[in-house]
Amino acid sequence: MNLKKAVVAVALLSLAGAAAWWLLRGDGDEEKIKRLFARMEETCEKRSNESALTIAAKNSDLSNLVADPCSLEVKEALIDGTFRPLEFASRISQGRVMFKELHGKVEDLEIKIAPDGNTATAEYSVRVYGETKSGGKFDESRDLRSTLKKVDGEWKFAAFAIKQALER
Repeated sequence: MNLKKAVVAVALLSLAGAAAWWLLRGDGDEEKIKRLFARMEETCEKRSNESALTIAAKNSDLSNLVADPCSLEVKEALIDGTFRPLEFASRISQGRVMFKELHGKVEDLEIKIAPDGNTATAEYSVRVYGETKSGGKFDESRDLRSTLKKVDGEWKFAAFAIKQALER
């Protein structure tokens, strides 16, 4: 009988220890980066019924997702350069104005975290679809590469570039 109680006690302690470890371990860097991508998707999205308050909140959130500076290399959209976070948010906001509806979905996300744990590279496809203000529907995909870095312990986007056709 005492052996049975001891086995049960050890099993319960083991389960409690495993649960505590799982709860206290926190998310790994890859999970944090995936959440950052999800926030970027949500923040760049535009719905036809967005209020001015929602637009302002999204602009503010956009500036918090990128490092200072952040570079964009999107020649086909004439967005090329290095921007401070508020400038970055402004550029994206200017682009969102052209659309009645705008949605983006990150697909095939591959994250490589550098050995130092402070930088990462992500390669992925983005499917962008929606409707322009003039009523034109669109659905396109692009392959992108982003560089991310930790700033004060938080992952932020440091660069975005469309992968060239020869690299694909």
